Amino acid sequence: MLLLLLITTATAEFLRGATHIQLAGCNADCGRLEVKLSDDDAWRAVTSSNWTRADAIKTCARLGFEDVASISSPFAAAAARGDRAVLGFDGSVRTCVGGECSMPAVGVACRARGPVRDTAAAMARIDAWAPLRSARLRAALSVSGEGNATLSELTVSIDDIEAARALPFDGADRRDALRAQRRTIEFLERHPRAAAALQRLQARGLLEVTPIGIVLREGTSSDDAELAYEAYLASDPNGDVHFEIDGKRRLVPSPSTNDAVLALRRDGVARIRDWGVLTDGIAKKATRSLQGSRETLSSTSNGRVATARYADKRLERFFRSINEIASGYLGDAQLSGYKVVHIDTTSSNDTESYVAGLWHHDRVGNRLKAFVFLHDVDCDEGHPTEVAVGSHLLNYYRTDAMGASRFSNDYVRDHYEVAKLCGSKGGGFVVDTHTLHRGAVEGSLPRTVVVGEYHSIGKCAAMDALGLGLPCPSGDQFLVS
Repeated sequence: MLLLLLITTATAEFLRGATHIQLAGCNADCGRLEVKLSDDDAWRAVTSSNWTRADAIKTCARLGFEDVASISSPFAAAAARGDRAVLGFDGSVRTCVGGECSMPAVGVACRARGPVRDTAAAMARIDAWAPLRSARLRAALSVSGEGNATLSELTVSIDDIEAARALPFDGADRRDALRAQRRTIEFLERHPRAAAALQRLQARGLLEVTPIGIVLREGTSSDDAELAYEAYLASDPNGDVHFEIDGKRRLVPSPSTNDAVLALRRDGVARIRDWGVLTDGIAKKATRSLQGSRETLSSTSNGRVATARYADKRLERFFRSINEIASGYLGDAQLSGYKVVHIDTTSSNDTESYVAGLWHHDRVGNRLKAFVFLHDVDCDEGHPTEVAVGSHLLNYYRTDAMGASRFSNDYVRDHYEVAKLCGSKGGGFVVDTHTLHRGAVEGSLPRTVVVGEYHSIGKCAAMDALGLGLPCPSGDQFLVS
């Protein structure tokens, strides 16, 4: 009891000097730490020369989260402008002075505490990947056949990669892109028969090399997939988990005949006219949750984006009842949790604090989110989610860095059909968040939805075991076992 009291007191004293705190530049559960000081109404990014896990834990606790997913955030420095506040060694915050003001902004990824995952079993699974893939690559190289290839048709320029990004390259981005490109070229030059096999795959329409990733289509052989992985994806520190759990599965036809599953396989999204679940009671409880305490309510963008997590057995039964869609698409899948999401941003400038307004994927590979509209969602003014139809087939070059997951509006609209996911109260959609998507920040009408989230069984445990700090599952939802 004394230890609990000490922890509670320490958390309450943490960030002393701040009148308000929020996470910005990501979502309600992640991003850079910002505060308002008692003598200033402006949001200030927080800097620190000694940001620790203990600081991250106390930050998350102040925001109502029981756990920390990562003590940093790839979104911490993004769009951090203006004056800074500095975190002192005593846990207080104040206006920065001199060199303190140029220190990097700190960030964190928080999450609600959920069921314990078996990371030991996941690690045993992970340990088998590298030797198995080495053996598969040797086998693929031995049967790759003869022929010639034009390397310029199998690669993309660094300038094109940067042009497709929503955020300009920094030094690390450019170095990573150059290193990955060099690895691709070296592999293709060292293995000309593999290059020829990939060009044949390209000619058949099964391989597409783009500035943001490669597309491997259903029908690609396992040998050709191994060659493509080694040529294009092995530079991604998270490449193993994405390819082994998701990438190979996408190449195999699904036995499901469910209409939603078929639409997801084709487009990355399935519209639902009416889920048949929404009642006045569910809607009222969901709406009330947005007035809850900080233990169950998280917000960003100065309160314009909020998520609420709470137990509702009726919602949980519903989301479990549609698990056949998730399993038909992801393989053996399970419900991770659910939440209420409210967005009331007003202009494109809000993407500076809510980067989900930029075209992006969620960095965790294939997973599903099922949305239920709590009211009619207008296609123009109602902040509809927008998706780039068919982009769920991409294998992205990098998934570990913030800039590598955000793409330019011009690139997406030039290369994909964009669908606005709007509709009537009680309807909604289910989307693979590996698909390029954005939450429309422009609009005069607020939007409130209930969202259920699904992952393939074992995926989040694998990401935890690898310490990737990825949002698997999302941290701002009510987690279920």
